[in-house]
Amino acid sequence: MNTYAYLRQKLLWSFIICLMLPLVSSAQDYSSLVNDYLSRHVENSDLVPSDVQSWTITNQFDSRHNGVTHLHIRQTYQNLEIYNATANFSIKDGTVRYMTDRLKANIAQRANATTPTLTAEQAIQAVASSLEINGAMPQQIGQKGYFSYIYEKGGISQEEIPVKLMYFNDLEDNLKLVWDLSIYQLDSKHWWSVRVDALTGQILDQTDWVVSCNIPDHPKGAHSHQIAHNLARHAAHRSANVAQYNVFDFKTESPNHGPPSLVIDPADLTFSPFGWHDTDGVDGPEFTITRGNNVYAYEDRDADNNPGYSPDGGGALDFDFPLNLNQQPIGYEDAAITNLFYLNNVMHDIMGI
Repeated sequence: MNTYAYLRQKLLWSFIICLMLPLVSSAQDYSSLVNDYLSRHVENSDLVPSDVQSWTITNQFDSRHNGVTHLHIRQTYQNLEIYNATANFSIKDGTVRYMTDRLKANIAQRANATTPTLTAEQAIQAVASSLEINGAMPQQIGQKGYFSYIYEKGGISQEEIPVKLMYFNDLEDNLKLVWDLSIYQLDSKHWWSVRVDALTGQILDQTDWVVSCNIPDHPKGAHSHQIAHNLARHAAHRSANVAQYNVFDFKTESPNHGPPSLVIDPADLTFSPFGWHDTDGVDGPEFTITRGNNVYAYEDRDADNNPGYSPDGGGALDFDFPLNLNQQPIGYEDAAITNLFYLNNVMHDIMGI
C-alpha cells in the first residue's frame, strides 16, 4: 500500500474522523403534522395507508440560520424498524415545506416473519464465523429496547456490539427479518455493519465502515509538482484574515488527478454562515485548529477513537502546509488532517445538514 492509500485508510476514513455536530432542536412534537402529511402522500404513491401508520423519529434538529426544523423518520412494522426505509422532512412555521422518502410499500404483505429463529448471540456467532473473526464470543451487557441489545466486546471487537432485530428489503424485494449488528475488528482493518437473516444465519448485506484504496505506486517524484505553492495567490490573501486551506479541491478525485491548491474561505454562506471554526454562532472562530461547528479532524495514532493531534492555523486560520507524498505519512500529517477537515466540511455544506 503506498503512502496515499495509507493516508486514506488511517487518516481519512479509519475514524480519526470528524464529528458531525448538528444543533439539536428543542424536540417540538411534530407527530401529528407528519402523520397528516404522510396520509396525503399515500394518495400519490405506491404506498397503502397501513405502510405509514408506524414510524419512529431517528433525528430532529434545527437549522439556526433559516429556522427550518429537519426531521428524519424510519418506517417500522410490528415495532421493528425497516432498514433504510426513511423519510426526511423540512418543517417551518408549522408546515412541511419539503419531503423526500424511501418508504417501503405493502410491508404487511411482504414481511416474511415476525419472530426470529436465531438469538442475538447466535447472530453474532454466525457473522463472526462467516467473516472468519476468531475470538471469545461476547456476552450481553444491556438492552436498549424491543429486541435491541448491547453485547460486550468479547475477544472479537474493539467496540461494544449493538444488535437489533429489524427488517431488510433484499435484492429480490423480499422484506426479511434480520439481526443488524456491527463488529470492529481488533486489527482495525474492518468495521463491519451486517444484516444477517434472523431465520437462517445467512449474511444478506454487509458494509465495511473502514474504507481504504490501493492506488498503484507512482514513480519517484511523480508528485513533485504538488509541492510548490501558488506563492502569488498565497501572498495576496495572507493579510485578509480569512480561512485558507492548501488541499485537494473536492472536485479532484485523488492526488493522481491534480495538484493541491490554496482554497480561500470555502465555507458555504447558507449552511456555515460563520465559517468552519465557529461553535457559538457569534462571528469569530472558537478554534484555530481543525475543529469547529461541523467537524473535528485529528490523528488517532493509538487507534482508540480519542482525539489526538490537530494542526493549528493560528489566528489567521492559515492552513497552508507543505505536502510531499514521497515522504512517510508522518511527514505530511498537517496537510493530511487539513484535507480531512476540508473535505468533511464540504460534505456537510453540500448535504445542507
